[in-house]
Amino acid sequence: MSADQKRYEVFLSSTYGDLREARQRVTMTLLECDAFPTGMEIFPATDDDAWTLICRVIDECDYYLLVIAGKYGSISSKSGLSYTEMEYDYAVSVGKPVMGFLHGDLGELKSDLCEDTEERRTMLKDFREKVQKSKHVKYWRSSEELAGQVALSYNKFVRSFPATGWVRADKAVSNESLKELLDAKSRIEELEAALRKAKTSAPAGSEDLAQGSDKFGAVCQVRGEYRTESLLRFTEFWYSMDAEWDDLFATVAPQLLQEAEESSLRKRIEEYLLDGFLQEIVDEVIARAKADRGVIITIANMGNITMSLVDDTFGTILVQLRALGLIQRSERKRSVNDTGTYWTLTPYGESRTIQLRAIKKEDPDRSAFHALEEFMNRNNS
Repeated sequence: MSADQKRYEVFLSSTYGDLREARQRVTMTLLECDAFPTGMEIFPATDDDAWTLICRVIDECDYYLLVIAGKYGSISSKSGLSYTEMEYDYAVSVGKPVMGFLHGDLGELKSDLCEDTEERRTMLKDFREKVQKSKHVKYWRSSEELAGQVALSYNKFVRSFPATGWVRADKAVSNESLKELLDAKSRIEELEAALRKAKTSAPAGSEDLAQGSDKFGAVCQVRGEYRTESLLRFTEFWYSMDAEWDDLFATVAPQLLQEAEESSLRKRIEEYLLDGFLQEIVDEVIARAKADRGVIITIANMGNITMSLVDDTFGTILVQLRALGLIQRSERKRSVNDTGTYWTLTPYGESRTIQLRAIKKEDPDRSAFHALEEFMNRNNS
């Protein structure tokens, strides 16, 4: 933020009654310099109760401007010093940059503008000497000259003693704020790049995992029913089927576009495997019926065929799809009575779903008949 975009608050300290015109001139000059003049005109320092307020106002100012003429000012009963001198001492103690303007010839002043007792004249003399010894001061003889001195001194003072100042809210951007904004922008860009990569790339290390067209032996328990004469019999056996990882994922992916409960995923995989390997399973049921009971059956004798994944197989499928960065646990809030485990797609899983399940322009004719035939083939068991 450049200095010319800032406006500074200046505490104007002086006696009041004898310097009304001078203070008005200085106030107008500071306003023309884009400064905020402030002082105790509204709250005259006539008692010790005002001192806390005076200190707070000085603390909040950027610069302290002192004007001294022929009056020493109101004296505090506690310190024995004038409030003007106390203001000066406090400003110096808290490190405020001080501009001092002293009347150059007290003998020119009218008697009613000067102290009328030797004691107060001595206190004024001591105060002037204190300021002259500790600060670089300028001298004036008229209100017009004082205003000119203030105008020249203020601009040099601001350059020599940079302060915090005030800025408009719409321009209040410091170097630190700009750096924070740039850092935040950079971080956002990094996160957006990471998100784009997450949507299109598998997680690091997954290239060593089975995936795509790699085969996985899914172990199921099969129950096949058949009739011999008037009796309904059945056979149960373990059966393993080689399924490709892409096929297993593509089977459950549509359910996961929102989210799906774990048991429904398991059921969908079982339906897919039974549909895909139905002929082999039927042949196995027929062979076992002959081996176990010595009966020969045909498709006409077949009853219901059911199949369930063993827990270990289903658990392995979930772990693998999660390790491949395709699925994740859903974090959606649910009622305390809902104890199910829910899964959903990752950003990368959504991208893979589109690649595997979206209909491409070069696909064969997707007439209503073909769509129905495909659906029946996929879902009949």
